[in-house]
Amino acid sequence: MGYNRHLYNNALYNTWAAAVDAFAEQGRRFYVLEVAGATGTLLARLPLWGSAVLRERVNTFPEIEFTYPYDDEFASHLTTGFPNLIVLRDRDGELLERFAISKVIKERTPDNAKILTVCASGLLSILGKENVDSYDTAGTPTPVKEIVRDLLNDHQNNGVIRQVRYGSISSAIGNLDREFKWENQSILACLRDIQKTVGGYLAVDANWRFTWKSTLGSSKGQEIRASKNIKSLRVSTDYDAIVTQLIGKGYGATDTTRLLNTQTNAAAEATYGRITRPYSANTVRVQDTLDDITAAHLDKLDGPSIGYGVESIDLSEADGPLDYSDDAIELGGRVRLIDTDMDVNISTCIISTTRDLGNPMDVQLNVSDTNAGSDLYPDGAPTGTLGAGEGERTFLDDIADLIRKMLEQTTQDTGLIDAVDQAAANDEFTDVITTQNIDSSGAVLSDAVPEDTATAGAAGTGTKAAHEDHEHKGIWQAFP
Repeated sequence: MGYNRHLYNNALYNTWAAAVDAFAEQGRRFYVLEVAGATGTLLARLPLWGSAVLRERVNTFPEIEFTYPYDDEFASHLTTGFPNLIVLRDRDGELLERFAISKVIKERTPDNAKILTVCASGLLSILGKENVDSYDTAGTPTPVKEIVRDLLNDHQNNGVIRQVRYGSISSAIGNLDREFKWENQSILACLRDIQKTVGGYLAVDANWRFTWKSTLGSSKGQEIRASKNIKSLRVSTDYDAIVTQLIGKGYGATDTTRLLNTQTNAAAEATYGRITRPYSANTVRVQDTLDDITAAHLDKLDGPSIGYGVESIDLSEADGPLDYSDDAIELGGRVRLIDTDMDVNISTCIISTTRDLGNPMDVQLNVSDTNAGSDLYPDGAPTGTLGAGEGERTFLDDIADLIRKMLEQTTQDTGLIDAVDQAAANDEFTDVITTQNIDSSGAVLSDAVPEDTATAGAAGTGTKAAHEDHEHKGIWQAFP
């Protein structure tokens, strides 16, 4: 998406007082960054952050990277690094996410600007720093929710960073019985081991609450389509990902005592021949569990992996008279990806996003591989093509094209704005949207899977609030 890490040239860097106000109106009117201590106590708002990018992916922690002037009075809170936190808010002050600082780079650029580049990871990453000296279910099948409670309650011993607390686990996951034994592994590694056997989606929200959902995302009839909101599309087919025989290796000190399971996909083998790979599941102590997860993993590998990379426009971020909130690009969202010239027409889900915080309409995303499964669809994503009469251009597509033309211009064109207003005035339309949950196979559920909740209280927001006005607000307007 072309964000420039070396934003601060000499002219801008040496004239902050004159230049920052103009830049703040353009780049910092959407989001606010703060730095906080290890327990969340505010240390400073960061009024001069430069280029910033937010990366999110299902089943891992989000990451943020941004630049900041090295000589600014608040830079010392950043150079302190971990355990300080970065806090992300929307322009109205609503808390979106907290991140633990993971890396700080000090740099003098060729044009003599002195800048910091700060990298930080979501709160789930904190569990990767907590060690489990020893844990054993002692051969007794134990509900997953009890194992997770034990890990969070008894093995967070850092003493400085705030502890992650048990929030909620879907009953479809939490009530399953499992057996595990760990020694000297991080809490996060232990949770990953459980996840291999039960699936679902791990997260820690901005309020330090651990959650484990069995479903993710929503289905709104959303399209990402060429001539509407696709800027570029890249489709890659990886034949090295094909495996026709998988050898699962479970718990055991040696090959003679280790649990083993070999699975073969006869149909794939007839097409591609025998291609054998090992699959490590060292903490699995039950043979039936190893058999199941080896077979499930092999099912994802019976054909080439197809990757879809899209550079898109998030129309929901556009200021204007029309409501594009249902075109918001969100992690886990069920979408139809269409580019007829590239022979792409699939029903899929968004599994990762990379967003330029200075221009949130500019989003790079990846969607799930409908052939080989994905993190979002462990059992294989649903496939589908448009039926006769579907996928025709609509009034909304015409408006999207007009908005896109406006975005490509360096100055506003009042004629185009008038055209948008006139189009809206001349057409009547009804947009009916339903928001639903999807399960791991991609099926739409009418109701959410009930959660096993241990802690009451308002849930963290986790998503960017819709803009209720179209004013260009600066940071100090958001926080008077």
